[in-house]
Amino acid sequence: ASSGPRAGAAAAARAVRSMAAAVGGQLPEGWAAYQDPEGRTYYANASTGESSYEPPAPAAPPPPALPEGWAAYNDAEGRTYYANVSTGETSWEVPA
Repeated sequence: ASSGPRAGAAAAARAVRSMAAAVGGQLPEGWAAYQDPEGRTYYANASTGESSYEPPAPAAPPPPALPEGWAAYNDAEGRTYYANVSTGETSWEVPA
């Protein structure tokens, strides 16, 4: 078994992840919880290099399922709109 700072940090990270999972605080994909030398929890994303003492925001919910014939697009300003390729109808609201 390994010992030393790296092993201790890995064990602490596992413990923090276990605590987060136990209270329903699952971290978004790519994020992990760690403890600094003072015992404070911080969060890091290995893919982006980002780290923070604040927990990362939850992942965005999946987009709504669209009725057949409808598709979502983004305009030049990044706003989402919906278009029906069969009828030519467009809408800013999610079609029902």
